[in-house]
Amino acid sequence: MSLQEDEDAKIVTDLQKLARYVDSQLPYGWGFAVLAFPFGQGGRMNYISNSERNDIVRAMYEFIESSKERFGEHVADPSADDEPLGRARQELAQIKRLCARAADALEAGWPTDGELERDDIKLIAQLREAGK
Repeated sequence: MSLQEDEDAKIVTDLQKLARYVDSQLPYGWGFAVLAFPFGQGGRMNYISNSERNDIVRAMYEFIESSKERFGEHVADPSADDEPLGRARQELAQIKRLCARAADALEAGWPTDGELERDDIKLIAQLREAGK
C-alpha cells in the first residue's frame, strides 16, 4: 500500500469514529456532516454524515446562500492560503497527535507498583501540553 493509500484509509477510519461520536451527542432527528480536507490548494475533500447525500448537498447550499451575504466581504479568500503553510499546519497537527500518543504510551508502560520519577512525570506533562 502506498503512503497516500495508507493516509486515505486512516482518514476513512478516523472519520467513521468521529461520526459515531458526533451522532451520539446530537438529539434524535438531527443530521450532521463533517468535512475534512488538507490545508492549502489542491487535495480532495472527504466527508462523513448521518444523512443522505442529497440532504447534505441541499444543507450545504442553504448554508452557503444564507451566510455568503453576511460573511463574504470580510472573510479572506481561502484560495490565498499557500500550500506550504497548509502542509506546515498538517505537520504540526500530526506532531501534536504523536505527542499525545507518546504520553499515553509512556504512562501505560510504567510499572504499577513503583512511583514515577519526577523527571518522568515532567516529561509526560510536557508531552500532554505539546499534544494540545
